[in-house]
Amino acid sequence: MEMTGFLLLIVAALGRVWAFAYIGGRKNQELCRGGPYSLTRNPLYLFSFLGVCGAGLALQSPTLFVIAALFFLGYYAVVIRAEESRLRGIFGTAFDRYRAEVPRFWPRLRRPDTAPEITLSSRLLQRCLLEVFWFLAAIIVIEVIEMAKSGHWWPTWRTIF
Repeated sequence: MEMTGFLLLIVAALGRVWAFAYIGGRKNQELCRGGPYSLTRNPLYLFSFLGVCGAGLALQSPTLFVIAALFFLGYYAVVIRAEESRLRGIFGTAFDRYRAEVPRFWPRLRRPDTAPEITLSSRLLQRCLLEVFWFLAAIIVIEVIEMAKSGHWWPTWRTIF
């Protein structure tokens, strides 16, 4: 369970960098349809969801995993609907066509449409890397918590799940 969680945290970090490379700095100027945005309309949220699930699994807490996953899906359902309304206002029928072709959250698994070249400013790349740092830092924090628990430095509670 822990290793699966760590793998999901790494996938989340790499996936967010991939998605950010396609949309960074262009979010309201052009309708991004390439790379991960050709598989799902919300890849940043999808990869964040994988990170949240990964943290729950890495902590080896099925209860935390389920609570975090349900909270994330409930909260981001509202966020995504509001964002789609805003994008519809900006891009009009182009967004309607995109919405008809690409799923909202769960990706359609196929080969992504990729751009031959992506330009990303160093400032935006730095911001992206700082954002994904927390997914990777979670691995270290979880290992420290685990060591503290095994050394009896950290209180532990049993749940019925």
